Order: sequence, then structure tokens, then C-alpha cells
Amino acid sequence: MKKIILVGLVPPPFNGQSVAFGLLIDKMKALNMPIKVVDMSFGGEMDKGGRSSFHRMLDFVKVFRDLVRYAIGGNFVLYLQIAQSRRGFMRDMVMNRIAGFFGGKTVVHLHGGNYGGFYKEQPENVQRMINKELDSYSSIIILSDSLRDMFSFHQGLEGKLVSLPNGIGAAVGPVKPKLLPEKGTPVKLLYLSNMIESKGYMRVLEAVHILNRKGFQVESSFCGTFLSEDGGNDDNLENKEAEFFDKIRQYNLNETVKFLGVVVGSEKERLLQESHFFLLPTNYHNEGQPISIIEAMRYGCVVVSSDYRAIPDMVEDGKTGYLVDSVLPDTVASKIEECLSSDPQVFSDMSRSAILRYNEHFTAEAHTRALISLLERLAQKK
Repeated sequence: MKKIILVGLVPPPFNGQSVAFGLLIDKMKALNMPIKVVDMSFGGEMDKGGRSSFHRMLDFVKVFRDLVRYAIGGNFVLYLQIAQSRRGFMRDMVMNRIAGFFGGKTVVHLHGGNYGGFYKEQPENVQRMINKELDSYSSIIILSDSLRDMFSFHQGLEGKLVSLPNGIGAAVGPVKPKLLPEKGTPVKLLYLSNMIESKGYMRVLEAVHILNRKGFQVESSFCGTFLSEDGGNDDNLENKEAEFFDKIRQYNLNETVKFLGVVVGSEKERLLQESHFFLLPTNYHNEGQPISIIEAMRYGCVVVSSDYRAIPDMVEDGKTGYLVDSVLPDTVASKIEECLSSDPQVFSDMSRSAILRYNEHFTAEAHTRALISLLERLAQKK
């Protein structure tokens, strides 16, 4: 069997892409498969600001060097998490060319839903390069059949596109459908994602304000790192962070809103266990199929998220959660109000359905089994 070279983000940082990559590595190691790993997260440094262009260049030189070292001798399959930016595409192209030079086959995995938008923004010469790279890939893994239209600009890819939803490991401990708390005990709301404005954290805060004003007893936790729209740091981030905390004070929510920063491990599990609703009204341009939603369903949270990208393939509107217009904060509040004003059994039934949907479609076992099967088939071909 050919060896498999895995190129992607090893956590930290912790995001959907890195979590999925970590699961794949762990599973393949447990199966004693012949793998080599090239880490593009640089030990979490990619998530930090202040790194010069020179240092970033050195980081990628190391990545290319490691790939060449593993590729020498041929007889391998390259698994590559690809980007939706020009700089990322150029990096991916170099790695694909290295694989081709040494006789390897390339499988690419796209964890976002904006490849078509990225393509349209490029000049014609870059578009030609993108089309050439797409032609050279053995398989292109996407998150959902509903995202196939991303590649409508290129004819002839249908046979290469493989739909594979994200998956995560089982919950810690037994999971039962959630019940709404008794009167006098607050309903707990959770925002767990990067604090990127288009991910909707300010809309969630507005929704909390609306519910508080209407007399609903709610508590909310916000978890994540403040980042710019491209996932990095910029000079405006301090203003965005200050605006968030100013709004909390303005709305008199200091006692009911908590900002916890990045949460991992047992702290994150506890929050998911204790929360009733998970809120992610996102219209983030690179959104695909947020793993945070799967994490929430795994614990029976009722999800309120956007009718956007591959999210409707995850959240069944009115059955496991609610789909809303992401740009209108009052729709988030109205769905929670609707649920809280209904028979409490409605909430419990939705919680039960969320757990069932996770178990049937989004487990780590199902995800890694399908992905490894694809890589094995390619590795066995001559």
C-alpha cells in the first residue's frame, strides 16, 4: 500500500478544519496506517498576529521541505486541506506540483463553502491556474451535495466531487434530551465560535437584549477569539471588542452575559451539557458546515442558525432547531421566544431529535471511516 501524506492544520488553533484533521490523524495512527503529517498551523503561530512576511515565508519553506522529504521515492497519496484565498491557493498549487513531480496522487478537502466566490474574484490568469489544478486532482472532497454548485464554473468535475459531512467524537458521558428549566431558573444560551462579526456574535447579543427586555430569564455565554473577517488580527479588532463590551454595559447585561474566551476540553463539554440553545446566525463568507453546530447537536442543544451554505443539511428547521435570516437579530430572539412560549415538550422533542441526527449523520467514526476508505482506494490503485 502507498504511504499517505497528510497536509493540514494540526490543532491548535482549534477550529473546524483543525479538529477534523486531528481526528483523521488519530484514527489513521490507531489503525497503524503508513502516514506522514505536514503541519500547516506552525504550532498555533498562524493564529497570532505580528508575524512578519519573512517569518511566514520561512514557515512555508519548512512545509515544502517536509513535503519533499516525504515525497521522495514516490508511491504515495497526498491528502491536502485546500484554501479559499489567493495566497492559500498558491501554496496549495506548489504542494500539488511537488506531489505530481514525485508521481503522487492528490486528494483535496475543502472545508468551506465559498470556492465559487473565491474563483470569481480572481483575474483571468489566476482562474486558468485554478482550473488547471482542479483538473489534476484525483478527488475533491466537499462537505455536502448542496455545495456542488461552488464548482459550476468548471465543467467535468462531477466525477471527482465526493460529498462527505463533518463528524466529531462522541459526547463525554451519557447524553439525554434536555428539559427546559423550571420557572425562576434562567434558560442558558451559548455562542461558541470565533468572534468574527459575520459569524453573528453581535446579532446574538442583540437577541439576548430583546429577550431580556421582554421579560425572559436568560443567561448567555460567548466563547471564542476576536478575529478579523479573514481569520487574522488587524488594527480594528480592539474597536470591535470594545464595541461588544460597550453594548453589554449599554443593555445592562453584565449579570447575564459572560465572555469566556477560548474554551476547550472539559470546560467546553460542561458548557455544551448545560446550555439549552446554541446560537450561530452566521453569514461568514467562507462558511461551510460548522463543526460547532455538530458539537451542540451531540449534546442535545436546540440550534438556532442561518439558512446558509450547508447548515440546512445539518439543522432540520422546526425539528432539531431553527433556521433564521442571519442579518436580522430579532429573528433569533423570536425563534427562542416561540420555543419558550410553547409546550415544554416541544423543546425536549427537538433536543432528542438533535441527538439522533448527530448519531445518524455526524459521528467521527462515520466521517473518518468514509475518508480513510477513499484514501485507501486511491492508495491501492496503480
